[in-house]
Amino acid sequence: MELMPQLIPQVMTELNNYFNPHGIYINQVGTYDYINNTNFNTTTTPYTTPSNIPGCINLFYIKSLPYAGIAYANQLYARIRGGSSPSRTTAHEIGHVLNLMHTFQCTQYPSIACTDNPLNTSQCATLGDQICDTPADYNPLSNTNNLLPYPLSSYRPDKSNMMSYHYSSQYHFSTGQANRMKDAISQAPYLQSIRSFACAKIEGRNRMCVGQNGNYNVSGANFGTPTYNWSVSSNLQINGPSNGSSVNISKTSLTGGSTITVTINGTVTKTKRVKCMWFARLVGLYDWVSKDYGNMGLIVPIDTENIDEEDPTVSYLWEIKESSESLSGNNLGIKPFFVGNSSDNPYKFISTSNQVIINWGNYSNSYLLRCYEKTQSGEEYLISENYVDVGEPKNNPCFKNAFQTIIAPNPVRNGQVNVIINKPDNTSPCNYKDLEEPQFFNSKLDKINNSITIFDYNGNQIYSNVFDTNQFTIENLNLISGNNYVVNLFTNEGGFSQQVIIAE
Repeated sequence: MELMPQLIPQVMTELNNYFNPHGIYINQVGTYDYINNTNFNTTTTPYTTPSNIPGCINLFYIKSLPYAGIAYANQLYARIRGGSSPSRTTAHEIGHVLNLMHTFQCTQYPSIACTDNPLNTSQCATLGDQICDTPADYNPLSNTNNLLPYPLSSYRPDKSNMMSYHYSSQYHFSTGQANRMKDAISQAPYLQSIRSFACAKIEGRNRMCVGQNGNYNVSGANFGTPTYNWSVSSNLQINGPSNGSSVNISKTSLTGGSTITVTINGTVTKTKRVKCMWFARLVGLYDWVSKDYGNMGLIVPIDTENIDEEDPTVSYLWEIKESSESLSGNNLGIKPFFVGNSSDNPYKFISTSNQVIINWGNYSNSYLLRCYEKTQSGEEYLISENYVDVGEPKNNPCFKNAFQTIIAPNPVRNGQVNVIINKPDNTSPCNYKDLEEPQFFNSKLDKINNSITIFDYNGNQIYSNVFDTNQFTIENLNLISGNNYVVNLFTNEGGFSQQVIIAE
């Protein structure tokens, strides 16, 4: 092998630069091998060729060849002189394997008997290289004087075409050539063993819950006439035909994982996992904010356990919606806004991290805080919705003093905190109200028992747990001496408390 191994990645990259714009992708199979046999280094015809490896186009880089390369249709190999513009020569020879002819086919100077006249388009599909968008060229090897095969000043062959013999300027295939290659790949029997659907994938929404549906299709297998057979896991259902390039699928239950599978041409299988959209709780968020505390800032982190590796979250869209019914007749104060927001809309904010700081101001009203995640594919999902009253809690029965908590010792010693919760007698649990119906409460109950979460002052969660008793001990907290930490506690009744502790 004359081509140095370190050049292989470069050659593969350049090959795909030539072929990819036309929907043809070249994949390397295995690594490389040396064949130590002088007989293959022949400089005379007939050429000898080593045995093929099945299922791929074999590229043999040979030290001594009279031409830069040689290949034919109906053969799954090409021979290339290793030191001669390897990328362009390799692309040229692969073109032959994929059923392309030279652009100067039948134009060996001085004979022009079988050459298509560049001004006669009716001949283009039957003469020359039989492709209409490649003007007739001449073979510079047999026309050393660069004479034109036609005495026409308007004759302008495409010397930059990959299938010409102008090696110094070859860099592209024509659309007609690409179509001819793709026809060969999809129909020629000798090429079926090299077809790969490695680039094919299932496209469609990545998250779907019960009662929802979505359209899914196969990309990367868009030429020829491949067959498709779709199947889904037991908690999904295919609506309509399952043998086309696209299907409609709905979610029927939450049991088990959700997997979509398509089998292409009976042998190639592609799968896609679909997750249910998760609804995160905004921890660190007050249900009620007293405006007497002034313009308080609040760190609002969200749960990030459900990371979708296939379509990761790239940003979050936060939105505050104000109730149209004010809780007070005198509202000349500051309305809530996102700290650090640079947009003209103070009620919307985009963050790249999973937290924001909100200044709730001192304007007495009710607010709805929504958080959407935006994924890499451009999809947008609502992942949290919370209600906040600022000024007075008359529309929220989960008022500030609904329960009392004792956290001791404070300052915290030896990473251990004791928590006691004193709850009032309460027979009906608290609900969050719905801003769309201000006089009623919705049915989104707080299902947790006693949930405690600890954050540092940068909003990073350092501890979280749920306790089913009203008295418990937290041990082995890794707190930095002298630092302040925020302790948030939610109860099953819907109450919320927040305290600051100091590490000793």
